[in-house]
Amino acid sequence: MKIAYVFYDRPNYSAGPRINAMRLLPIFARRGYDVTAIIGYHSDCPAQKYLERSGVTVRAMSWPRFCLDQVNWLAETLSEIDPDVFVPNISTSGCYAARYLREAGRPTIAGHLSNDEYNWGLAKRFCQRADEWAVSGLFCMGSELGDTVRAWNPSRSHVVDICHGVPLSDLRSDCTGPLRLVYAGRIEDCQKRVSDLARAILPILQTYPDAQMKFIGDGSRRSSLEELFETERLADRVTFTGHVEPDVVQREIVWGNILVLLSEYEGVPGAIMDGMACGMVPVCLDIGGGVRELVVHQYTGLLVKNREAEFQSAMHRLAENESLRRDLSLNAVRHIADHFSLAAAADKWEQLFEYLMQSAGPRRDLVFPDPIVLPPPSAGIDREDIRRPLSLSRKFTRIWRKT
Repeated sequence: MKIAYVFYDRPNYSAGPRINAMRLLPIFARRGYDVTAIIGYHSDCPAQKYLERSGVTVRAMSWPRFCLDQVNWLAETLSEIDPDVFVPNISTSGCYAARYLREAGRPTIAGHLSNDEYNWGLAKRFCQRADEWAVSGLFCMGSELGDTVRAWNPSRSHVVDICHGVPLSDLRSDCTGPLRLVYAGRIEDCQKRVSDLARAILPILQTYPDAQMKFIGDGSRRSSLEELFETERLADRVTFTGHVEPDVVQREIVWGNILVLLSEYEGVPGAIMDGMACGMVPVCLDIGGGVRELVVHQYTGLLVKNREAEFQSAMHRLAENESLRRDLSLNAVRHIADHFSLAAAADKWEQLFEYLMQSAGPRRDLVFPDPIVLPPPSAGIDREDIRRPLSLSRKFTRIWRKT
């Protein structure tokens, strides 16, 4: 069976959809699927060599600015691949192209990965509306997101819960000794709120002279965070690794014993899964969306209601109670092994493929119209659904016709 799977790439990019693709697609290839990664990239495509070494075919293109140009390239590429299943993932242009694969009897599967405006906009446009643009399936990052979508009773899209999953690891964090704090992810304030995280960490480092902090990842706020810790004379106890590829993330994470995440919103965060798989104790802001499916308060980690007093209290509690750390660490490893392994996620994907193939209807030749005409833009996805401005002549023509 041929699978075509869309994601985005660029240098030093550590977003969850990219990490998941680089882990999941090689598993599909090892299980005998003919897998093609369709990658839109900016500047460069670092994922290409890794995937090709793993048995995955790659079709990559410097991503055009305008959505219709993206759709046209996808149409050309998909016509050549002729897949049995198409996963546009969270690509708006991929979901537009998906219409014509579904009409040709090929299941299409979009993703709902986070509790943010874009992901909700994608789910509403390509699942809730249930029109000709609806995808065959929607995989949701956890039951909290999935239950909300299923409550819409979508008539044309099969909705399932499939978290990204992480490889189970023999690596184990030493949960004893001084606090060794880790943040893993994009070093950005948008969503991740890393500046607020850094300010929340300062009192902990100042209170416990043997505590240390590591930031795994890269982003636009890195230099300002480095300057903050330098100003506070804490730079010798704070490490920035820069970008780390998925196959070595767990080796970097296991240095620590506490994993911190104070994001504004999340789905089921992969960095927390990676840390818990290695026995790290997560401390997360209680933001819903899927975090609670990983961090069961006082069983697999600690949830806090704010980045101020409650976060400080949780960190002091862990600093002074190694027994609690050990219990949370053991429970975290068990929880990931039971519910969030990469192999279990791949099994769920195979079940979804089988279900959708059985209900896809007769297979027909894959034909894209010329020209492809997109529907009007929709709320939520407009940041990705960028339309080419009308030429001056077309603008005048429209005005003339209206008069």
